Amino acid sequence: MPGDGAAAPRDAVSAALLLLTAASGALDAVTYLALDHAFAANMTGNVLFLGFALAGAGDVPLAGTVVALAAFVVGAVVGGRSVPRTSSPAVARATVATLAALTVAMVLVGGAWLAVPRLGQTTVLVTTGLLAGLSGVQAAAVKPLGNAAITTVVVTGTLVDLARDSRVAGAPSGPRHVRRDRALAVVALMAGAALGAVLVRELTAPLALGGSVLLRAAAVVVLARAARGERDAAPTAGPGRR
Repeated sequence: MPGDGAAAPRDAVSAALLLLTAASGALDAVTYLALDHAFAANMTGNVLFLGFALAGAGDVPLAGTVVALAAFVVGAVVGGRSVPRTSSPAVARATVATLAALTVAMVLVGGAWLAVPRLGQTTVLVTTGLLAGLSGVQAAAVKPLGNAAITTVVVTGTLVDLARDSRVAGAPSGPRHVRRDRALAVVALMAGAALGAVLVRELTAPLALGGSVLLRAAAVVVLARAARGERDAAPTAGPGRR
């Protein structure tokens, strides 16, 4: 059928992004519940926490929030330098490689945390910073995939777009896959957060981090297969052509 070739990689990319979104939800559950109440991926929450802390309202840790925000920005810079800057229908090797590298890095952080389960304040800040930095890398690395409906780290704008572009709001009917991706992004983040919270409660926090790692690893596999399929489907250049 016409368009099937384009739909297949698009669906694979959407599936991978949803897995990464769920991974972010699981990671935020781990860091919020076990690392001084700071988010590693949801920077909107951290900005609010920073405002609360500066106002002296509630028991909000200032240091952890500042570290998470700063590390996320640094990670986004690293991710921006690691992948192409323009959106493309193709899955760039640099994106897959960057996501694979950050998944391995998260495994190392989890392993170190497992080896030292009772963290001091300095170690908590370092661990928070490393995980937030890796989340920043992820957020920037997925930009070239060109799916604005799934950011993998936050769904506030997704909810706005989902409501604003709905028929209830008087918007014309748009592409079905866009509405689907937006709705599933919200569900994925919530499901990931629930998974992370359950794992923190039932297991140790470092082992709970493994749930987020497994979701990221699955996303990398899906993207790698999509990239390989695109390369296999690409026409071979003939003599004298590049």
